[in-house]
Amino acid sequence: MTQQAARSLPFRALRRAVRLVARLIAHWRPASAKRLAELTSEVAALRGELKDRLFTVEMLLTTISPVAEAPAGTKANTCDGEQPYVSVIMPTYNRSRLLLEAANSVRKQTFENWELLIIDDGSSDDTAQAVRSLSHDPRIRYIRQENQGECAARKAGLAASRGEIIAYLDDDNLWFPHFLQVAASAFASDPDLHLAYGAIAHADPPHNVTPFMWKAFDRDALLKQNYIDTNVIVHRRSLFVDMGGWDDQAPGMADWELMLRYSSTTQPRPLPVLAALYRDGAENRLSTAKATRYTYDYIQRKWASRSDR
Repeated sequence: MTQQAARSLPFRALRRAVRLVARLIAHWRPASAKRLAELTSEVAALRGELKDRLFTVEMLLTTISPVAEAPAGTKANTCDGEQPYVSVIMPTYNRSRLLLEAANSVRKQTFENWELLIIDDGSSDDTAQAVRSLSHDPRIRYIRQENQGECAARKAGLAASRGEIIAYLDDDNLWFPHFLQVAASAFASDPDLHLAYGAIAHADPPHNVTPFMWKAFDRDALLKQNYIDTNVIVHRRSLFVDMGGWDDQAPGMADWELMLRYSSTTQPRPLPVLAALYRDGAENRLSTAKATRYTYDYIQRKWASRSDR
């Protein structure tokens, strides 16, 4: 090899490297541009979601502040109209400790004109004994039935209820203290209001669950996915009388089906109040049935093709 050839080796290697890089860029650039567009879209979606969440928090904080500032230990029972009577339906199954915590969150409501119906769905633990510790409060009633599942338990509670307004709380979750006050005021001041819901917070959400859920009602969005949980739904008794109660064919998703059915005839109102704390991961849920693909398809077949509203 000549000296000149030896000196040219680095340059030939450099030219080969340049050609290789050029080929890599030629193949990489379209994929990179596509990925960049995808990332840009994802960032825009996240920005929109963050903006919506900040707006929701701001709305809740500014709207409920007059109620939230009530002195500690006082009971704010003032409504714009005649005070309604609220029935709270609470199914339970083998969770006596959590049940007492949930029941006490009802007893701590600033609104006091309610009854709590605890429907024991065939518990084998000390649930009955635990409920006896609440017997000093005449607003609480205990009803026991054979194990039939969550929907049957709620329907039993509805059948025994006396209130004009109906609300629901599961035995493993909690209400924030002003929920019934805000709900009762809304129904008392508007006789045309039949269905409403508050905001829900998740105590320990899985990675794919929004920790805070509340937004304006959108039926098209509701047809695709539920965003209104059982524990924040409030409705007039007339809806139950006219349209029936909980659908046994929708285990794990019965609240979704209920909201689709009730909202097919009336416009729900999002209440600006932090209503419930959902305690993710609690053991021994009332219904062990998972929200299956069958249930999802059942609800889609039942409601997605309808154009009620």
